[in-house]
Amino acid sequence: MIKDYFNFSVKNIRNRKLRSWLTVIGIVIGVAAIISLITISQGMQNAIEEQFDMLGTNRLFIAPKGFTGPGSASTGLTDEDVKTLESMSEFEYVTPGLYSTTQIEFHDEVKFLTVQSAPAKDYEIFNKDIGIDQGIR
Repeated sequence: MIKDYFNFSVKNIRNRKLRSWLTVIGIVIGVAAIISLITISQGMQNAIEEQFDMLGTNRLFIAPKGFTGPGSASTGLTDEDVKTLESMSEFEYVTPGLYSTTQIEFHDEVKFLTVQSAPAKDYEIFNKDIGIDQGIR
């Protein structure tokens, strides 16, 4: 019985060569597409995890109410807020920072960039993974 089914299948494959090849090509393309999508999604996941690792899992950023990102219109935290946070024993260190979006012009090229600043004494803490290169005077 199984031998009959096998012979029937082989006979149909031989009689319908174009259909057989198109089926094989479809299966190969489908498998390749699935493998490609899995590879791309794993690469994206690794890239996102790297970015979070650079930020650090032990960092907490506190922003004022209404702060939606650099350049947003909010009043900001005060020096008193920073002192209050520094007095809490849960924090190893507290570093105030300033974020602003500004227009920068260089060699007749104008760009709007986000500028981030922190006290010089806290630079290593605030930006542990960001290096500074020499600028053009």
